[in-house]
Amino acid sequence: MLFTPRQKRSFQAQARNWVWPKRGLRRAMVYQWHRLTRITATPHQIALGLATGVFMGFSPFVGLHMVVAALICLFSGGSVLAAALGTMVCNPISCPIMLISDYKLGTLFFGHLGHLPDLSRLDRGFLEILASPIEFAQLFWSVLGPVFLPLLVGGAVLGLLFAAPSYFLTRRGIETIRARRTERLMARRQEMMP
Repeated sequence: MLFTPRQKRSFQAQARNWVWPKRGLRRAMVYQWHRLTRITATPHQIALGLATGVFMGFSPFVGLHMVVAALICLFSGGSVLAAALGTMVCNPISCPIMLISDYKLGTLFFGHLGHLPDLSRLDRGFLEILASPIEFAQLFWSVLGPVFLPLLVGGAVLGLLFAAPSYFLTRRGIETIRARRTERLMARRQEMMP
């Protein structure tokens, strides 16, 4: 193979590079910013997509952030690629901090809803769940509801607090970069003309 590495990296090396890039976090962030500015969409669409991704990154639906953000962008007209980049705000390092912050903020709205749920009450067989799915759903909500509601509300509030500035900063930044790029191209054209 022409472009494959000579030695395949181990799983640990790949995982370490995913959490902390080999060439540094700053370089990875600059690379993501360049990818964002080169998306072929309007600054509004890119900023809306990024803000949607940031908002979904604060939600308790871990593992579904990209899917839900992409669906929202398909209906709202935002950039799906920018939304995928925005969901990277929730990564293995920041996710536990974000979920704890979501829960703590959510408990301010609901009050402390009790201690951690007793998951042993959900230990039922699959056939028992099929026999009475409504009863199981009620039991499931009674066990996980006191944790999920604060996570959902806290995530929505924190998501809005971070998504709104990210929209305006991204839109302004992309408009500025594109204006400078246009000015440089116009200057080059004028230099080339006799």
